[in-house]
Amino acid sequence: MNFFKKRIISIIAVILMIIALIFAAYPETPALQQSLRNILEKFITPQEISWTLNSDGTYTFVNHMGDKDSIYAWYVLDENGEPIYKTKYSESPEFIYDLKNDHSLTIKGFVRTGTEADYEQTSYKLPIVDVLGIRQYAVSDVKLPDHINDLLYRELISMGADSLPSEKVRNGDGSDWEVDLSLPVDWTCPNISVRSYGTLINGFNFLDTIYLEYLESRNESDGRVVLSYMLDWASQNPTYSNHSEWIWHDDATARRVLRWCIYYNELKSLCSEDEQAILEASLSYQAGLLNSDDFYTEQHNHGMHQDIALLVYSFLYENNSELQKEYIVKALSRTGNYLDYVYADDGVHKEHSPYYARDVLADTMFIENLVRNTSPEFSEHVQQYIAGGQKYLIQLIEPDGSWPSLGDSSKTTAISAISTVLADNAEFQFLQSGGENGTCPASDYVFEDGGYAMFRSSWADSAEEATWMLFNAATHSSTHKHGDDLEVLLYHKGDLLVEAGKRNYNYSDQMTAWAYSGYGHNVLIVNDEPYPVKVGGNGFQSIYSDALKTGITDYAISENTSSVTGFECRFENVEQTRELTYNR
Repeated sequence: MNFFKKRIISIIAVILMIIALIFAAYPETPALQQSLRNILEKFITPQEISWTLNSDGTYTFVNHMGDKDSIYAWYVLDENGEPIYKTKYSESPEFIYDLKNDHSLTIKGFVRTGTEADYEQTSYKLPIVDVLGIRQYAVSDVKLPDHINDLLYRELISMGADSLPSEKVRNGDGSDWEVDLSLPVDWTCPNISVRSYGTLINGFNFLDTIYLEYLESRNESDGRVVLSYMLDWASQNPTYSNHSEWIWHDDATARRVLRWCIYYNELKSLCSEDEQAILEASLSYQAGLLNSDDFYTEQHNHGMHQDIALLVYSFLYENNSELQKEYIVKALSRTGNYLDYVYADDGVHKEHSPYYARDVLADTMFIENLVRNTSPEFSEHVQQYIAGGQKYLIQLIEPDGSWPSLGDSSKTTAISAISTVLADNAEFQFLQSGGENGTCPASDYVFEDGGYAMFRSSWADSAEEATWMLFNAATHSSTHKHGDDLEVLLYHKGDLLVEAGKRNYNYSDQMTAWAYSGYGHNVLIVNDEPYPVKVGGNGFQSIYSDALKTGITDYAISENTSSVTGFECRFENVEQTRELTYNR
């Protein structure tokens, strides 16, 4: 360090020491206190600090500037910047703090470098949200919505129709899913040929029909059938074990806990005290498992299902207020992080499949409804995704009332699929009423960030005369993604340009691989090869990183002519631009 710099630093140090001595003598002077802060902040520079999560839930903060003894103090500041905890001057570069119940704090480390005669005073302010890696949402007193039973009912319905006929359940006949449902059930589901059957059984999907019949008839025998399977599972699986792929499957566990919460909310009165104790202990244990980050499935709709189940359990059954709040904060933080990951800014669901877009939107709306009074901050944050997601599902609808085959979705009737999700949407009401109510949607719409454009002749045109087209420049991940970048789907008085659509999830199957590839879509083929798709040892596909550059680069909408341009570079050393123009 040169002579002049040393002199300047020494002068600053002396001034700060004098101010500090004055402040120590007159600590009650607010003006002097603020003056000191202003001077300190002017000469404070940030330095590198890292952190790690310890096995006991605490965090260790480490300073990497200077020598080992460079740290001489750590402060924990509250949301107003006031210190609530100070370390002693231990000369340690490390500081351990438990952030478990603190979500709006700042960690500040004071660093000394150089010799005692020549030192600089610096600090580093680190928001807790950066430490935890996900945004924390403020949670007030837990308030159950007045229409909680209606919410739970609609959520159960929105989970789909994956259930067995009630008579088959009563007879223990699970032949549809290759499982013997005679009690006691072998929940390991041995010898099944389709991998989803194991998750459907352990997710308790098969009981929805008979449970809904119970709600209609209040026939106790129907309720006892549902309870008998819950009690059988609980007695056989008191704690986590990895001996079965299905019993503790991530999504099956989430679906099971959610269904049990819904079922038990209506069936508790039919249980003996011993049965209540068994089911409540099992629910409590499974909720703890869902809360565990080790069990949580990050950046996946399975993780969202886990958080939904954890939220519902917390609202309905967790009597420990501290644990209840911990569960809710954890579930909202992880869900918010997932929604930021899975939604484009304009509300397009990034998994490129109408089925999954509809399911995730339904779940997003359910959570927002559930926590609206408990966490207004979370509710406000997800409103943009809900509004954009509803518009996206509406614009996807073809003139014949169906959704197209996109990603892992087959062509299916759209109106009925979203009737429970978009019942209050004005544009959906317009479609459902044949134009008598609600608001007419735009004929042409481009989701620039999401990567989709839809052009149509008019919402008033009948299916026999209408024209509709979709342009797809949307690659955000490999999840449910097919080799369809820059494809065009065209409906004109019926389907003209289509694609292969969904087959199954067995990516090693030759026909499935074809349906996923560019051969199954009207897209670019280079040297007789479709878009490269990597298939890992577990059978799941993945995309090459360059594919993420795909997107819409330009578009224009007018009364007579609309156009959109997209870009992709799925092949090495090959870049493609494609433009679609619609002249009415």
